[in-house]
Amino acid sequence: MHGCFALEDSLGVSGVHPIPAATVAAQIEPVVTDIGLDVVKTGMLANAYIIEAITAVCDRFGLGGERLASWAAGSHRTLMR
Repeated sequence: MHGCFALEDSLGVSGVHPIPAATVAAQIEPVVTDIGLDVVKTGMLANAYIIEAITAVCDRFGLGGERLASWAAGSHRTLMR
């Protein structure tokens, strides 16, 4: 799951366009209900709204959203420095 489109090359990121939080969260349900999840890898979660939306969906499906939110909040603070 990704929270943004990144404009990047081998030297770094030159721009970020966040995907709406509801759209990011909506990516999860079809996968969970179709094939299930064993592991989740996220791309860049661009803002707190996206992190909160993903956490809510993960909690709804019993996927440990609280751990994601805790980890992502720490990572988000690091990225925003």
